[in-house]
Amino acid sequence: MVIRTAICSFSEFKIYPGRGKISVAKDGRNPLYLNKKTESFGNRKIRAHKITWTVAWRRHNRKL
Repeated sequence: MVIRTAICSFSEFKIYPGRGKISVAKDGRNPLYLNKKTESFGNRKIRAHKITWTVAWRRHNRKL
């Protein structure tokens, strides 16, 4: 059996069923966030590649 996972819009971590939070913007976008921490960074429009624990930072700095 395969577990269907989604990807967090900010941190790019896997979100398992029953977790996460969908936020609806005025322009119709539906970003999916892993938890409150990633939601607050995403809503403040902080760039993910400047935060060291995100996948985007690790990709940008060639750590993966």
